[in-house]
Amino acid sequence: ATLAGAAPEQAWASAKQVTNAAERFAYLHAVAGAWAAQDPERAFAEVAELPAQWQRKELLRLATLGIASRDPRLAIRLAESQGSLESGQLTELIATQWSRDNPSEAGRWVESLSRPDQARYAYRVSDAYVAQKPTEALAWALRLAGSPQRYLWSSMLGEMARYDPDQALQLAQSAESPAQRA
Repeated sequence: ATLAGAAPEQAWASAKQVTNAAERFAYLHAVAGAWAAQDPERAFAEVAELPAQWQRKELLRLATLGIASRDPRLAIRLAESQGSLESGQLTELIATQWSRDNPSEAGRWVESLSRPDQARYAYRVSDAYVAQKPTEALAWALRLAGSPQRYLWSSMLGEMARYDPDQALQLAQSAESPAQRA
């Protein structure tokens, strides 16, 4: 990681030459992490060019999470450069990380998506959102609701009940629709 701070490309090339798979993974992980802090796009591209093996998949996840913790929108753009299945999986990771760091902004991002994408990513954001900002998060869930049952809202209320059962029960009893109250 120290060498990667000064000469990331040389450190990456050296790490790729390590013959022991576990050691190579450890070196590549250290280099990718340090490199992603300096030049996330180049580091991501190098990781994405690795052969399609377990190391690539894991390193891509780790690099994406590192980038997402600093710039989730950039991480999403980089994830979208991959195939659709891999892109979707990486974007789910990014949404989860983003919700831990800034749930309001992650929630606004989900709202900006198409309905199918909202359904895919809302649950990745919901638990951390409701844990950090319950009132705001539940209002967000109602805005996203696509059915009278309001499954996202109910799911978030269930999560809230784990740490504040009295408030969750109070909110459930005061809900608008009978389906929500149930």
